[in-house]
Amino acid sequence: MYNYSTQNKASGYVTALYGHRLSQYNNSSYTVATAYGSYYDFTTNANTAITTQTAFYVTGTAFRGNNQYGFYANLANHASGSGTNWGVYIQQADKNYFQKNVLIGTTGTPGAYLHIKGAGATSGTYSALVYNSSDSVIVAVRDDRRMGINKDAPGEALDVNGQVRADAVDIRNFTGSSNTNDGQLQYHDGSSGTYSAYLTLGAGERRFPIMPTVIPLQAVDYNTDWTTGRTKAFWTVPVRYNGWKVSKVYLMVSTIGSTSGNTVEIEKGGVALATQTISSSDHTVALDENISTGDIFTFDITGTGATASKGLYVEIELRFQ
Repeated sequence: MYNYSTQNKASGYVTALYGHRLSQYNNSSYTVATAYGSYYDFTTNANTAITTQTAFYVTGTAFRGNNQYGFYANLANHASGSGTNWGVYIQQADKNYFQKNVLIGTTGTPGAYLHIKGAGATSGTYSALVYNSSDSVIVAVRDDRRMGINKDAPGEALDVNGQVRADAVDIRNFTGSSNTNDGQLQYHDGSSGTYSAYLTLGAGERRFPIMPTVIPLQAVDYNTDWTTGRTKAFWTVPVRYNGWKVSKVYLMVSTIGSTSGNTVEIEKGGVALATQTISSSDHTVALDENISTGDIFTFDITGTGATASKGLYVEIELRFQ
């Protein structure tokens, strides 16, 4: 056993202090099979026991030092050499313990227990790959911010090859192209074109929309002239829609009549929410109105033009808040 410490008690500058330094060279024409800087072989007698065995132990307290390294490896093959450089190679260890954060691919301050920085920002490099014992990929995290589950070439931000089970799915505005794949669930954000803020399932002729809840009402019979006053149509909010909202009201007529003068008022509890002048065969009135059990919606024709509109069909669109 040998105990030795290196100390700098002077007031000057010391380039380096080495507790242990070893340089290995092979200047002969022969090949050295294995060279060890340090080699530890733990063998315990069957009749004795060692509570704790440590091959390499580093401890210390930095008072003024800028950097401390428990272990520092900087390896490079000689130009004529070949093979693999291992900074750390651990074999047959049941456990490996890191008390603090681990940085991979970067230096500085880690943001988590495991902080990984990729080598690029394109689909050509990966930040992380996880395989099973059969070398089949489980998780692939690519540097273009796409991740694959059971897939090593993800085509979207999250690309899953297999079934997905989730407690909830929150689908937001969809900015990609239209639905082209069978079985694809897609959200249309209502911003342009045929997008109408609903979900579609499937593709092609078999695509169908999952529409919002709509309450249909016939306010004025088909081809019947408008007359002023409250129409026969009404809707009383049932318990199951308590706390919901009326998002929109759609108004449709069989004949437009004069493009001015024909007006209808949308009411809740006898109080006007909006008034629409009929100038086309259909109108959409945005309300975003909170509703409660027992609220009554009615439709009052407040004016008729030189030529009265005919027929009035109403749809009340609901949404959960």
